[in-house]
Parts: sequence; C-alpha cells; structure tokens
Amino acid sequence: MASQIQNIERDRGQKSAAPTSTCARVETVNSIGTVRRLRALIALGWSQAGLAVRAGMSSRTVWLLVRHPELCPDVTLATRARVVELYDELSMKIPPESRHKTVAVRLARAAGWVPPLAWDDEDLDDPEGHPAEITPDDIVDVDMVAVRRVIDGGGFARLTRAEIDAAITYGYSQGLSSRQVAERLHMTQTNVEKRSGRHGLRAAA
Repeated sequence: MASQIQNIERDRGQKSAAPTSTCARVETVNSIGTVRRLRALIALGWSQAGLAVRAGMSSRTVWLLVRHPELCPDVTLATRARVVELYDELSMKIPPESRHKTVAVRLARAAGWVPPLAWDDEDLDDPEGHPAEITPDDIVDVDMVAVRRVIDGGGFARLTRAEIDAAITYGYSQGLSSRQVAERLHMTQTNVEKRSGRHGLRAAA
C-alpha cells in the first residue's frame, strides 16, 4: 500500500509539473515590418499563395497580415525571420508573367501598396517610416530587353527607377563592377553604390 501511495504521489507530481515545461512564452514583435515586406513583394507581382508556400506559412495567415493587419498586431520572431529571409531573396526579382502576377499587381495598386523599390531597409520596421514617392511606371513595369541592351553595351535607353535597379542587379550578375555599371547607365559610381546598398547588392569581387 505504501508503495502504491508513493507511485500515485509521484504521478501527481509529474502531471502537475508537466505544463510548466511546455508553456514557455513565445516571443513576439510588432508585425508592421512583416506586413510591409509581404505587401511590397505582392506589389512586385508575387502572389499571396506563392509567398505563403515559400515562407512555410498558411495562406490564411498571409491573407490576414496583408489584408487585415489590425487583427495581427504581433508576429512571432520565427515568422518575422522567415519573411525577412523571403524578402531578401525576392525583393529584387521580378516574377514571370502569369495570371497570378497580374492579380497580385492589380491588388497592390488598388490597395496603394508599394514595391521594395520604395522602401529603405531601415524604414521597414519603423512605425514612423514611410515609403518614397514613386510613379505608376516604377511599380513593376521592367523592360528586361532594354535593361540587357544597356548593360550588354548595346546602346542607351531611358530606364525607369525599377529598371535601373534591375540593370544594376543584372550587371553585377554578369561580373561587372559598380564603376562599369555606372558607366553603362550614365550614372555616378556613388549613386550606383548607394542604390546597391539600399537593396543589399554587391558587385563581383
């Protein structure tokens, strides 16, 4: 009998202690930076569903964040980290033409969301931060034929700001230095490097 009582007391102790080991508080942060990054990628043409898959999040979570951020004032550190990583990967990439891209761009334009081009990195997580003013042509209309022609040395073309950033990205991918890219874009090297730094781009060593 004594041993049975001891076993019962031991079981009770284990059951009462168990919840304390599994109820650790999950750290959260303000969702504003996460919301801005997702909206910016949608403005670039990436679909909500596609972003959800890439970030390992549910479509509903992404939908709530971009459409109803007031319902999601905070996100976990893990969620924020996944979205930051996704933003760094896609913010300078234009998705291929598709119905999903068209829908995403139309949604962003109707809602007034701006692409990564409009944001300085330090402003994304700042509640007081604001995007730069951009024209409709800067949203996502990138003529890659013109971009490649300029960088490959085939002549001059008047490029939008979005196309300039695409040209810098393309130039670096071809192994050009910031000075060489600047010469082909008829810009100063300082200006090219400033735009590069804004988007985390680096010329080939």
